Amino acid sequence: MKLLIVTQKVDRNDDNLGFFHTWIEKFSSSVEKLYVVCLAKGEYELPSNVEVYSMGKERGASKIVELLKLEFYLWKHLSDVDGVFIHMAPMYAIASFPLVRLRKKRMILWYTHRSQNWKVSLAEKMVQRVLTASRESFRTKSKKVKILGHGVDTEMFQARARFSDDVFRILYAGRISAIKDLETLVAAIDILSRTLCDTAFKVSILGRPLTPADVLYFKKMKEMIVRLGVEQYISFLGSVPHASIAPYYQKHDILINLCPTGGMDKVVLEAMSCGMLVTVSNETFRDLMSIDAHTCFEAGNPRDLARKIVYFAGLSREKRQELGVRLRDVVVKKHNLDTLVRNIISEYNTSHIS
Repeated sequence: MKLLIVTQKVDRNDDNLGFFHTWIEKFSSSVEKLYVVCLAKGEYELPSNVEVYSMGKERGASKIVELLKLEFYLWKHLSDVDGVFIHMAPMYAIASFPLVRLRKKRMILWYTHRSQNWKVSLAEKMVQRVLTASRESFRTKSKKVKILGHGVDTEMFQARARFSDDVFRILYAGRISAIKDLETLVAAIDILSRTLCDTAFKVSILGRPLTPADVLYFKKMKEMIVRLGVEQYISFLGSVPHASIAPYYQKHDILINLCPTGGMDKVVLEAMSCGMLVTVSNETFRDLMSIDAHTCFEAGNPRDLARKIVYFAGLSREKRQELGVRLRDVVVKKHNLDTLVRNIISEYNTSHIS
């Protein structure tokens, strides 16, 4: 099989989209030839059967030039491939549709986001299949939708021995933005600083603001931390390439994820794959409740979050490890990247559109 992928970025060092480099590697091992057209490219190292083309954003190309380059690469390679895979960018499906339809190729969209706008609705009509991670990850009603789970590289994200001291290490990983509700975490830390007298704990915040609004929110969070007097507990680590994030999961005890309901945040699954404890406010992860009720907390409720942290901090190391094994097992069985790639490729085995 030969496949053409259209995606936003190919850069193994990108802190947000670097994970897709691994996806491409996995695809390449299952197909004869892989053409990847991306909006921008950075550093990558891929097998010889992969060709990467950029629309030129990293060189400052205009929107018109980007579109023309996309159409050029589609025209050049569509006759040679069995299908087109659009990753997380409905607009690329819309722009690709005329030529894909002309060449009678099967086009599939992967989309996992709470945002459902006109581009998503229109793209759904133009593709043969929409693949997503969970029911909440694609909210537009359609018979074309198929839920496959997320794709986590469980070989990269493995469990490792954690620190043997008595410090309980808390991690937040992700974009620093208002939608991530960091103020609930900071407020919970304030509560813990006054109640966990006999337990030493540290909080690491891994990530960065991406937009001007995020920068203002970041400033607000720093001011809140100073106002509450909890600076000694919280460290901002900045961002790291996706390929380097696993050791942060492996060295911390628990991941706190404050995203609202509406799609499965892959950060949670990566942490679980590393045998890390988690507690989340996103109801998409409601199945975690069957493992341990403390893995979920009430959104926007710092007291409830503090209670869940106290619970996990009070577990013996043996109990934490036992729970971590069960959490990793969920990812291996339901959200394994190897399985996901095989399932995506199987979607192209149906006949081409007529």
